[in-house]
Amino acid sequence: MIDEIKDDIEISFQRFVEKYDKRYESEDEYEKKFSIYFQNFLEVEKHNVQNTKWKKAMNKFSDLNG
Repeated sequence: MIDEIKDDIEISFQRFVEKYDKRYESEDEYEKKFSIYFQNFLEVEKHNVQNTKWKKAMNKFSDLNG
């Protein structure tokens, strides 16, 4: 099940890369950006399952950490 979730997030990341025309200089940078995206994705999902008045969403900055 965890592998399926990671695969789904990786597919989401690939769509993100295409949508925002992201270019990474190396496989290492790609993996680093995917890791950041992965953590941001989980944070968004964790927030959105809570009963809050507002929702988070992924955007063109989702491969950046703050």
